[in-house]
Amino acid sequence: MVKFKRSAVISMTNGNLAHYTDWQSEGTDYFNEVTLPTFTGYTPKAVNANQEAVALTTAGDLPAVTGVKADQGDTVITISYQADPVDVIVIFKDENGNPIGTSTTIHGQTDESLTLTSDSANHQVKITTGLTHTDNPSTIALPTNWELADSNDLNPAKMASGQTIALLIRHQTTDVSATDANAAETFTRTINIFDPYQGQLQPIIQTATFHRSAIKDLVTGIVTYGSWVPAQGNFVKVEIPTVAGYTPDKQVNDENVDPLKGKDEVIDIHYQANDGNIQEIDYVDQDGNVVNHVNLSGKTDSVAKINYQAPTNWQIKAGQTLPAQVTFKVYNPVIKVVIEHQTRDVTGLDQKLNIQTNKAVTRQITITTPTGQSSTIKQSAQFKRQATQDLVTGVISYGDWQWQSGDKTFRQVLPTAIAGYTPNYQVIEAVTPTADTSDSIYLVSYQANPGQQTISYQDVNGFVVLT
Repeated sequence: MVKFKRSAVISMTNGNLAHYTDWQSEGTDYFNEVTLPTFTGYTPKAVNANQEAVALTTAGDLPAVTGVKADQGDTVITISYQADPVDVIVIFKDENGNPIGTSTTIHGQTDESLTLTSDSANHQVKITTGLTHTDNPSTIALPTNWELADSNDLNPAKMASGQTIALLIRHQTTDVSATDANAAETFTRTINIFDPYQGQLQPIIQTATFHRSAIKDLVTGIVTYGSWVPAQGNFVKVEIPTVAGYTPDKQVNDENVDPLKGKDEVIDIHYQANDGNIQEIDYVDQDGNVVNHVNLSGKTDSVAKINYQAPTNWQIKAGQTLPAQVTFKVYNPVIKVVIEHQTRDVTGLDQKLNIQTNKAVTRQITITTPTGQSSTIKQSAQFKRQATQDLVTGVISYGDWQWQSGDKTFRQVLPTAIAGYTPNYQVIEAVTPTADTSDSIYLVSYQANPGQQTISYQDVNGFVVLT
């Protein structure tokens, strides 16, 4: 502030103000230079009451004003600060602080709001400033195969001169689990069952499948794998079909599968024929009673010839159809063999066995004449029958008697007529002998007739030639 002072001259004549003297400053007649406060990023601006610019010193201060006159009036100078233009540099760095890609310059002014927004869908960063700057880009493209790290502070920032914003970026990755061959593995267990009758059955194929994440680093191309899921697989137990008379050579049980050590397996199941299959043979009599029981043993489906042997003193009855061989099964129907008593011909063994198979039937006629001469007529027939001995019971059965030799008919005999005598048998009738005919003896004698003497002349055979 500059103060001025003047004197008022009063007329001595009339006592009125005659005039004033010139103004004289009281002290200095200048305004000192005013050092203005500084604000980084801002430039001061001075205007007078008429909003006319007031030049500042090169140092940015309000210059001194000399030769201030009392009549020039008060001066009002308004000082304001204008934000300086600034360029903010945006760069990308990796986790090790290495710059990646090129930098981007954003124009603005001090303390202007700057907001960087992630636009991951378009792989870029959006730029928003408080003021419009036509020469600013609206987005910054992220380096190829890189993406913003989650740790970046993307809150609005105030722009300042010399400011560099470093955005932390990381390698962009992509999930290649669905296409990476190393992200999945499948182990198989193939069970081939060879049925003894049907041959190879439809194979049973079991699978144990494992998956793991596969994340590919798009910068290095390196794929990072996660842990296998599940941590352990399993092949379930397989029930091997039952085949009667056979035993499978192995079983297929539960098996754990390690994704790190697993491998494909092929298991062949074959069947072994069981021992001890029984073929029963019953030797039965005509009434069905079992006389003897025989068991043949063999492996399933093996074939054996059958040698039929009747028990001692028995024989197999003729006319039967019997299998010549047997194929062994778990169950084999009983073979029934009808047998009968064995016999032998014992004809002629009469004395040895005290039997009678030969028999002679005789008829003897003795004729004694009155003179005491005797003659004998012998008639005989020989019979024979077959004797069969049952070797089981020992019983001997006989056939019918059959004439073998001798007289088929015992001829009629007429005693010779002797005069004066009468034979006690006038005639001995002819007889056809059988084995049941008893032996017979006829004694022919003569009785003298009363009062008469009969003389009978006979030939050597006893026939009366003359009486």
